[in-house]
Amino acid sequence: MTIPEKLRLAILGNREARNLLISNPVKMISLAVLRNPKITEDEVMKYAQQKNLSEDVILAIAKDQKWIKTYQVKLAIVSNPKTRLSVAINFLGHLHEKDLKSLSRDKNISSVVSRAAYQTLLKRNIKN
Repeated sequence: MTIPEKLRLAILGNREARNLLISNPVKMISLAVLRNPKITEDEVMKYAQQKNLSEDVILAIAKDQKWIKTYQVKLAIVSNPKTRLSVAINFLGHLHEKDLKSLSRDKNISSVVSRAAYQTLLKRNIKN
């Protein structure tokens, strides 16, 4: 398939097509999947959890207001090691205590995010 055909399929295609095209090495195609009107929150959450996904796709999910309304998407974004540090740290204030505890012990994410999760947890416990 040519790039324009893949773009069209990414924007108009079904779930199987979206799942295949989200990890396309061409950023334009993988970002076009997020513009598909049929995409669901569950799909976006699964994409945010994928460790092999492009950093640009994760950033696009994190910047889209309709996706970050969902708690599970925020948690998936913070838990993904490819998420930019600034984005992950900004979402820490929105997470529940049990998730902050698990993130502070998580070896798969950046140590900076892990420490920031621990600090956020400490600040909450001091206020209470």
